[in-house]
Amino acid sequence: MLEVGDKVTYIPDYCHAFEKNAEGITTWAFAAKVRSRSKSGATEEVLEDIDEKKARKLLKEDPSKVVYKHPNIVWTGTVTAVNDDGTVDLDLPGSCSGVTLNYGNVKVDGTKPHTCCAV
Repeated sequence: MLEVGDKVTYIPDYCHAFEKNAEGITTWAFAAKVRSRSKSGATEEVLEDIDEKKARKLLKEDPSKVVYKHPNIVWTGTVTAVNDDGTVDLDLPGSCSGVTLNYGNVKVDGTKPHTCCAV
């Protein structure tokens, strides 16, 4: 059970996907759904890694083809409150802006966007 003051790893929500750290790495890794022929000759849908520019372009053209594969960057935050429903409130130092983000009601899961787990 997390307590106030504990350090956590936060998985950023998709709305932060295109934010970059000081090294220019985006928060999320992207892939595109593309059609490919298998060895048997059948057409199948496969994932092809794409960069940020192609992801932005595809999101405008056909958002259903963009897949958020996994976070490239996770954030370290501090628990500021533990809520009755098991969620926590967090302070997360901004990786680019230097502004501290205050998120409330974050689930303790660590496997999905906008969740966290103990460090």
